[in-house]
Amino acid sequence: GKPIEELLYLPAMTDSYGLASMRVLSSTINLAFTTFPQLFPLIVFRMVNLSITHGNAPLSAQAYATYGITLCAAGDIEAGYQFGNLALHLVERLNARELKASVTYMVQTFIRHWKDHIRDTLPPLLAGYQVGLETGDILYGTFDAQGYGFQAFWMGAELNSLEHEMAKYSEVMRRLKQDQMLKLNEIYRQLVLNFLGRANNPCRLVGESYDEDTALPLLLQANDVNTLCFIYSSKLVLCYLF
Repeated sequence: GKPIEELLYLPAMTDSYGLASMRVLSSTINLAFTTFPQLFPLIVFRMVNLSITHGNAPLSAQAYATYGITLCAAGDIEAGYQFGNLALHLVERLNARELKASVTYMVQTFIRHWKDHIRDTLPPLLAGYQVGLETGDILYGTFDAQGYGFQAFWMGAELNSLEHEMAKYSEVMRRLKQDQMLKLNEIYRQLVLNFLGRANNPCRLVGESYDEDTALPLLLQANDVNTLCFIYSSKLVLCYLF
């Protein structure tokens, strides 16, 4: 029942059970989102409830960001946007630099574009990428890099420069063994390459960055719906425009 902005000033969570619960729940968020989406909102609701009843922990910022995502998905854009801002402000208030990469990714790729121009998400995503590498949050740091390339493409960024940037991020992802983000980044890099005329067939994701002929059977067998969505939406764009 509290106004959203007042949640920023809740007392600090000190209860050991609550803090341990937040750590366990937080560790499952990404896996639930990609493999068991029905569980995702339940995890989020539990983390928000723990924060409201026991006080704010640093991981409450993740809870508020993911709650904002669920609100936007349900159509409550205004409240979702406010929870996204709450998450960003809490990271700064608690000086939780180790969470900046993850909260940045959640807010800038899933929430902010509903109200602000997508160009405004690009500098924070680059900052999130950098701080992720600096703090050891390699997972979300590379998420931020992939999100940057994805959103820069949809914003209409100059494609030669964007392809060069995406190739640089792919090399970092490859070196850090972040295979899932590498896969998604390379799909969109191939989309860019197709637009630059660097593919034999402009309607197919086959070239120096990606090969849908090799990838699709494996993805279908694994039921990797997230990656399949990236491929099929990219092919849809190509087939429509070409």
